[in-house]
Amino acid sequence: MQSNQNPLFRKNPVPWYRSRVFCLAAATIFLLLTLMGLLGIAVARSQPDFHSYAWVPALLSAAAGLLCVFMSVRAWQGGAAGKAREPRRDSSLK
Repeated sequence: MQSNQNPLFRKNPVPWYRSRVFCLAAATIFLLLTLMGLLGIAVARSQPDFHSYAWVPALLSAAAGLLCVFMSVRAWQGGAAGKAREPRRDSSLK
């Protein structure tokens, strides 16, 4: 008798980096990085010697802000990309 290699009762595990908790934690970290970048822009604008370096915190805050939005949307949608899917049945196991 052939054993079933892919039982139906088994769910696919959700990777830890796709969980809602991780998405919210990452969004919080990216929000803090965005605020740090905005603070860096303010400091660069206040010091005449650093006017030419204001693009560095601007780039940091733009990238972190974009990633914060993406992670917030992913957390809002439930972390993982949809519910646990039905396992594919291999047609060669008939």
